[in-house]
Amino acid sequence: MRIRSLLTISLLGWGIFTGSYAKELPLTPLSVKEYRGVEVLKRDVVDNTDYILPLSKIKRSAGRDWQPEEVRFLQGNISRSLYKFGRSADLQAIYSHYYSEILHDAEILFECAGRNCGSSNAWANNFFKEYRLYGSDDSQFLIVTKHTSQPLYRVLYLNRRGAGDIFVRLDHVTAAERVVDTTNSSINSPIALQTEINDFLRIRRYIETAPANKSITVLVTTSKRLSSEQAVQQGRAYIKSIKKSLGERLVSRVTFINLAAFGQDEFGEDLVTLLR
Repeated sequence: MRIRSLLTISLLGWGIFTGSYAKELPLTPLSVKEYRGVEVLKRDVVDNTDYILPLSKIKRSAGRDWQPEEVRFLQGNISRSLYKFGRSADLQAIYSHYYSEILHDAEILFECAGRNCGSSNAWANNFFKEYRLYGSDDSQFLIVTKHTSQPLYRVLYLNRRGAGDIFVRLDHVTAAERVVDTTNSSINSPIALQTEINDFLRIRRYIETAPANKSITVLVTTSKRLSSEQAVQQGRAYIKSIKKSLGERLVSRVTFINLAAFGQDEFGEDLVTLLR
């Protein structure tokens, strides 16, 4: 098996990484009606992937990363939309519109407003990874819902930026709740999780929820455009940044393998792969 061969090479000093892709989002019967004056900036979907559902305010963790205090792990099809409204738009009216839309046949799992949500900068840049959502801590809104009869979750976040424009992020997650189990030998794929190098929150959450007696192997890959020496150095830098985000306690449970320029066909470029 080629993966086993690559891992053998890895143990001699190389490493591995992978990620997800996005494509145009089709309309669905459960699509939310847009508010007047909206400008759709982004609309995409990622199939069969992991999603971290926020269920509390965001705070800085012991490992110095920003993350919600409580989350739920999901796996399924994720659609994401980013909307923009002009400076004269009414923030409360926009929130009320989308609030009522996503509450149709749904229950609230979590909601917050203003400083009760935590840092807007952290939500924008650390959690949603969309800098345009950053605004005043006082003017932000977040609500998380679950459909009463379908495995559909929605996450709505909006805020007004300093220049006055309003940005809205709406995620739809069609998924079953994910149970993290790295001991299931019946699963054929050796990959438990693949994500971007700097997706520290997802990596940390996976390791934290894995069985305490289970050691975890993390593979890191780099770009094909680098020379062999450059790839090795880049892989080491990636691993160093991941270790820093995890902290000593979690790092002690992980074996890191730097595949560098090897393994991109199986694991992609500039990606992190956690093995079962």
